[in-house]
Amino acid sequence: MGLEEKLRKILPKLPPLKRIKRAGGDDAWEFEILAKTHADTWMALWKGRHALGFYPLLGAKSRYDEDGSMQEIYRKNPYSAVLRRGLRLKAAAWLAERASEEDREETLRDPAYHGPWPSGKSPQTEFSNKSIHVASIQDLKNVCVQLLPVTESWEAMAYHYWGGWNDAPDPEAQVCMLKSWHDRFGAALVSDGGDFIELYCERPPETKKDALSLAKEMFTYCLDSVDQGYGTIEKMAHGILGSHCWFFWWD
Repeated sequence: MGLEEKLRKILPKLPPLKRIKRAGGDDAWEFEILAKTHADTWMALWKGRHALGFYPLLGAKSRYDEDGSMQEIYRKNPYSAVLRRGLRLKAAAWLAERASEEDREETLRDPAYHGPWPSGKSPQTEFSNKSIHVASIQDLKNVCVQLLPVTESWEAMAYHYWGGWNDAPDPEAQVCMLKSWHDRFGAALVSDGGDFIELYCERPPETKKDALSLAKEMFTYCLDSVDQGYGTIEKMAHGILGSHCWFFWWD
């Protein structure tokens, strides 16, 4: 059974497919859907990813590499090699090494990034509007769905060779951390934009202690999530407590 036939079992009204070339790996595919259906469509495709043999990602626009600028990077970094290097890393060891970096160690200890536990419930239960990197989903008519020839989110990071700029961890570390968070929390990549990623979390932390522990990991992984986002680790922990949506942005 071909990909299109498999997709029609999930999406009977399947839009036209467009092939996306990837040097150093198998080709991907993409198609457009109505923006208002993005969450349900992604969830259906994600649940069917093993039968499809493809992993779904959302985006505000096509990821087609029209000028070929990414192909040389892909040729130098074959998907399988990036994935293999990433899977050799251990999350705890990588986090400890990253936390020990001189500037980062000082930042992590800075009392300005700590505060009281907020009152009220955790604010996020659905995908944030930034899952497609726009101020509001309603601002778009269509959303692009990309199907990568992998089945897990950490493999998607290796396939896109995502990271290694600004303060974003390099692609191998992205593989390591997304694999670790998937194993512990059921975290799955929903979207990887130009400078952000969004994850769906099946089993979010349910206690204050667990949320604080995870927030410290997240702050080490992405300082901007607190520095330009929540403001304190405690507010971040409160935000992810019971939340199915995780968002990271590297300025």
